[in-house]
Amino acid sequence: MQGQCTAPPLTRERLAHGLNHSNHAIRSFAKIVTEARKTKTIPNKQDIPTMELILMTERELGPLTGEDHESAFHIIWYLKELSLGRHPEL
Repeated sequence: MQGQCTAPPLTRERLAHGLNHSNHAIRSFAKIVTEARKTKTIPNKQDIPTMELILMTERELGPLTGEDHESAFHIIWYLKELSLGRHPEL
């Protein structure tokens, strides 16, 4: 039995914030998420950062607060799902 984790929806505003985030990795991740949402497909494995890079970036976000933290959290969550072969919106 495979469980499913559901985060609150990634809003357009939160994604837009991610595309302009101060963290370069989050901006890059947001571009991947934007494309996956637009095409409603899971990107090719080589186009998704490794889980190691995703988790490393997540650890770097500790000091962030407010919308910087919230947008990064949601984008990372979405990217983790894509990395695991699950599209959050399908």
